[in-house]
Amino acid sequence: MRGLESQRRFIEALTPREQRVLELLVDGCSNREIAEVLFVCEDTAKYHLKNIYGKLGVRRRTHAVLMALESGLVRPLSSAV
Repeated sequence: MRGLESQRRFIEALTPREQRVLELLVDGCSNREIAEVLFVCEDTAKYHLKNIYGKLGVRRRTHAVLMALESGLVRPLSSAV
């Protein structure tokens, strides 16, 4: 359970924008799709993802998604998990 507490702290450290990007990531959006939804360029979406990975201590988007889902703080937008 301690690992879950740690994950929640990392997720709570995300800015509101990073939380939104993480939600889109969990929903399976590509970098380009994230950029389109947020009305930013793709490089900005990648910058947000880099910050998210750093705060979560992960290297891959799949690990970020797994951590977000395991913490229960981010849920898929379109699918029932």
